[in-house]
Amino acid sequence: MLNEIYTIYYLRYPHPFRFGSYLAILRSLTIKPLVTELYQYSQLSHHTYDRLMRTRKLIRTLIYFGLDSERGQKAIASINHAHRSVKANNDDYRYVLSTFFLEPFRWNRQFQKQDITSEDQQKVIDFWCEVGQQMSIYDLFTTLQDWETFQRNYEVEHMGYSDEGHELAIRSIEKLVKQAAPLGLRYLAQQVIIATIDPQVQRCLNLPTPLIPKRLIVWLLNSIRINFEPRRDIVSS
Repeated sequence: MLNEIYTIYYLRYPHPFRFGSYLAILRSLTIKPLVTELYQYSQLSHHTYDRLMRTRKLIRTLIYFGLDSERGQKAIASINHAHRSVKANNDDYRYVLSTFFLEPFRWNRQFQKQDITSEDQQKVIDFWCEVGQQMSIYDLFTTLQDWETFQRNYEVEHMGYSDEGHELAIRSIEKLVKQAAPLGLRYLAQQVIIATIDPQVQRCLNLPTPLIPKRLIVWLLNSIRINFEPRRDIVSS
């Protein structure tokens, strides 16, 4: 039986949670102190694709099987293990966590005709707060307004251009497209990502502008429904 978060992510609102989740990775790269720390002390600068694939698989496992499942608990353990040597404080972790739901919400507001209901938004926030609790992140907010206020204040203090962030963003877009789209659709997928990035993030990371008009991309996204559901055998493998 499918859990509620799976239904929200893959059946009700497939576009915002697919593309918004990709853009969450790029938004985190605007935090100069955090990205330089990751660049220096982790394998991110050399193995971007592998790290993105691992992150995507762990999140997909949590959504597919649920947090309380055996596979979900193993995914949480893997996440905690991967972060054991990262030098980041609680606000840093809260910020990165917030991008995984605030970016899909932003994407939905700006580019989709069908709004994510407030009830479904709250279910997603509750889900990620539970993830945060199991990662030992504390002082988690319960409302969308409080999360948005926290994110704005954090970015005022920490957002800034870095060569590392720019390089990782360019490489991440390339690798995200490689993992997300079949060969014939990769150019279009790249243009969707570039066209729907928050302008503030685009300016901060000095990213290219889309070559396909944004309004055409938005029309295509609202005209075509793509099935993003992962097969169970892929998630389990």
